[in-house]
Amino acid sequence: MDVIYSENYSDPFSIKIQLTQLYSNPLIDQFYSILLNSIGGKDFLILVIGEFQSGKTTFLSKLISQIEQNVKPCQLKIRESDNPAANNNHYPAFFYKTEHNQVIILDDGHNLNSQELSIILKHAWDSSKKTRQVVLFCESKINTTISSVLKKMPKKASVNKLYIPSFDKEQTELYIKHYLEVVNFSGKFPFSEKNIKNIFEKSKGLPGKINHEAHKIFLDKNSFALNTKQFKFNLSVIFVITTFIFFIIGGFDIIKKPGLIPMLRSNVVLSERSHKTIAKKNQILISARPKTPF
Repeated sequence: MDVIYSENYSDPFSIKIQLTQLYSNPLIDQFYSILLNSIGGKDFLILVIGEFQSGKTTFLSKLISQIEQNVKPCQLKIRESDNPAANNNHYPAFFYKTEHNQVIILDDGHNLNSQELSIILKHAWDSSKKTRQVVLFCESKINTTISSVLKKMPKKASVNKLYIPSFDKEQTELYIKHYLEVVNFSGKFPFSEKNIKNIFEKSKGLPGKINHEAHKIFLDKNSFALNTKQFKFNLSVIFVITTFIFFIIGGFDIIKKPGLIPMLRSNVVLSERSHKTIAKKNQILISARPKTPF
């Protein structure tokens, strides 16, 4: 098991990366090129449709960064002029001025009710100024609302629907690898073939959901690697302490065993007088003459 933890990329799938670091493939580039060329074009209404966590806001941010010199952020106050109390909602939006028209761009357009959407479209179409274009980044459920509203619009009001593409299994894996590269992840790729398959099936190839699923698996493996490392460290400490204790106990028992204490030879030289004294003390004091029996 490779330890994949590092403070530099402990959470790579929840970080906010720069627009220049966004994952890109031919399908995404083609979609973005069509969207960019459609802005300021002949279509009165452009619906950029994507499911929840499909990357709508990311596409919007990338679009605004591309045309930012002519973009002004604003707040739309949606209400009928003859009935100010009917609606008093404010929506964040962007005004984009081109050579031929003005464009209103809104995120989360699916949150507009039919009355609010009708007001926006009517105001854009009936404007005394240059012809306006409305661009709504929204989920597919807006189709229910927009169908009834468009019936009240002139027939020449063209509508263009652009659907944000999702990823296939191979693109899902490339997307994950891209995020790891962004945070300078080094080491073995931490996702198995089974992991990639599960992420793809659960996320349906939607970037936001891919991040969510990959984040969970990455943290689980990261946590396991950390626990394994800590467990090995604890075992090492226990082994060292146990060995030290056995060494002390074992050494003490060896010292207590008889015959295992080495005898040290004396280097002291006795004088001649001392030798004689010792010799006299060791003389046998029994007479050599045999004793007569009683």
